[in-house]
Amino acid sequence: MNTSKSHIPERAKKTNKLIAEIHSTLDSYGFSEIFLPLYEYYEMLKHTTWDFRDENIIRFIDRNSGKSMVLRPDFTPQVCRVVSTYMKDYPLPLRLQYKGRVFRNVNMNRGLKSEKYQVGFENFGSSELYGDLELLNIADSTMTNLKIKDYQIVIGDQRFLKLLFEKFDDSGYYLKLLTEKNMDEIKKFLSNKDIPGEISRLLKYLPFAFGKPKILNKIHELSTFDNLLSERVNYLKEFFSRLPELGIDTSKLIIDMGETRGLGYYTGINLDIINDKTGSIMGGGGRYDSLMSKFGQNMTACGLAYNIEEIMPLYKHDYESEPYDYLLVGRHNFVKAEQLRKEGYKVFWVEEANNIEKIKKRYKFKNITM
Repeated sequence: MNTSKSHIPERAKKTNKLIAEIHSTLDSYGFSEIFLPLYEYYEMLKHTTWDFRDENIIRFIDRNSGKSMVLRPDFTPQVCRVVSTYMKDYPLPLRLQYKGRVFRNVNMNRGLKSEKYQVGFENFGSSELYGDLELLNIADSTMTNLKIKDYQIVIGDQRFLKLLFEKFDDSGYYLKLLTEKNMDEIKKFLSNKDIPGEISRLLKYLPFAFGKPKILNKIHELSTFDNLLSERVNYLKEFFSRLPELGIDTSKLIIDMGETRGLGYYTGINLDIINDKTGSIMGGGGRYDSLMSKFGQNMTACGLAYNIEEIMPLYKHDYESEPYDYLLVGRHNFVKAEQLRKEGYKVFWVEEANNIEKIKKRYKFKNITM
């Protein structure tokens, strides 16, 4: 399978329209666009990129400097580097958006793409609650503006899991079982471990803590034995209670308190926008407050990236040929075509008339001169 796609004109126009509509949504929230290099230094990325492993990246040596370089696997570390290096004096909050390709060296036999086109955004300096609310509101607004209905937004909270896993031994093994949703082994693990009853009950329920936000009531009931856990659940309850007044379609929201993806990267909520029909991830992101400290800055941060190829099947955009002002036919009209372009007209010139009927069906013309 060739993962490098060339778009025929209709698909390219649809893709550009999709990207422009996402940018329009981000513009309305005050996100400024920045451009980022296609590759980065290996040493910078290996400490700042989620799931950064040598087998996952495309790596090469810069023959001029001799340094190891990587084709960009993720935008977020690049944005953080730009902010910490060139934008330290900018007032907060700082809202940035970007677009381009990311690369992962994946197993092609598994049908996974090694190259993805993304449009994303990052918010630096907003408080946790209002930054999280804006993050989810943008995700919801983007789907609404794109007129996409077959999706769900699945929300987890890595802060809650980290607090919980600090309270018992062998949490790494439990994390593995939770990630695999291995219920039989989780039961065996809990029955063979000397874990306090209140923690054990919460660990037993965690794989089932998937559904509408009302499950937070049960999570809160099981978390009252610890102040930090209880406070975190209260934060999540407040977060979800604020969504209706923002006009967010809460029927599209699913909370998964057992979601472990990105546990070592995200520091609070994380979310995925899921295609209802295929299960593909159309976008994902969350809060990563500790990442900027690796660049010498102490500031809150959250963001999200959309996977354009995954959104395309649900994005309905009827292709319409943009009309030309003139169709000029014949070699004798070559100079005239150029003169009309200099006057500001959009001109389609053809040398001969043998395909003229097909051309007239394929494009639209206001004037035709033979």
